[in-house]
Amino acid sequence: MRNKTILLCVFVLALVMWAGLITLMNRKPPDSLNQLVFLVVWGLAITLTAMPVAYVVNARLAAPLGERGDMRRVMREGGLLGALSVVLMTLRFIRLLTWPIGVILAVVVVLVEILFYLRRR
Repeated sequence: MRNKTILLCVFVLALVMWAGLITLMNRKPPDSLNQLVFLVVWGLAITLTAMPVAYVVNARLAAPLGERGDMRRVMREGGLLGALSVVLMTLRFIRLLTWPIGVILAVVVVLVEILFYLRRR
């Protein structure tokens, strides 16, 4: 399958995840099980939304790695952003998120991506 077809499917899945997230937030009370479901759907929605954006940004700014390499990079970047958003939201749920912690976690994610970039060079 071509990258554009995959990204179109990913975008449709992202829309489904966002619709599921809106439905979950409006129909279920915020107990601990529903918060866990929220975090899973939230992470998937962010990941699937970030993948097409990362593909467009990488197509403009990064060196091409071939079809497989480009999709691996896009999935890794989307996954990192999704994981960061889940960790930040979890910290927010337990009231431990402050702006220095958020900045430090974001910097760690950027450093991980830089390490992947340098390893590929």
